This record gives sequence, structure tokens and C-alpha cells, in this order.
Amino acid sequence: MSNKLGGRVVYIVPRTWLGRLVAFVAIVAVFFLGILFFAVFLAAIAAVAAVVIARILWLQRQIRRQGSKDFIEVEYTVEDTETRRPGEIAQSDSQRAKDHENEANH
Repeated sequence: MSNKLGGRVVYIVPRTWLGRLVAFVAIVAVFFLGILFFAVFLAAIAAVAAVVIARILWLQRQIRRQGSKDFIEVEYTVEDTETRRPGEIAQSDSQRAKDHENEANH
């Protein structure tokens, strides 16, 4: 295989067996270096992606933890507001029943 360059014939593929061997070794070396650099590039992308995903998951976990801290969990009872007069202190049902009996007896 040849190419004309300025009136002169330039051989792209070496004509001697030693030249062909050196060209073959160089091509194979460039090929493997290309594969190596591509693998390193993919590993770098995977590492960056892993760091980004870990950061997103960490932030999501922190947000969930913060959300659970905003709520206070306590026991509570519901009072009947119809029987309580404004300004009256809330009483338990047993105390209210005793007061009602006392009012009925007097």
C-alpha cells in the first residue's frame, strides 16, 4: 500500500519484515493503551457516579431524620367541649360525675 506525496512514493506499510513487526507491535500497543485509558475513564465515571448517588442518599436520609424530629409523639385524650364552660378548668369524667351528683343532692 503506497501513497504519492510530492511526487515521491511513501509506503504506509513497511516493506521489510522487521519494519512490519515493529509497526504491528506499535499498533497493538496503541490499541491496548486505548483500552486501558478507556477502562480508567469508565472507572472514574463510575466513582463519580457512586459519590453523587451516596451523597443524594445521605441527604435523603438526613431529611427523613429531620422530618421525624419535627413531630412530637405524646398520648392525648379528647375532651368533650360542650359540657365545659369557657374559663372552666378541664376535669376528668369521674370528677365531673361527682360534681354533678353533688349539685343534684343540694
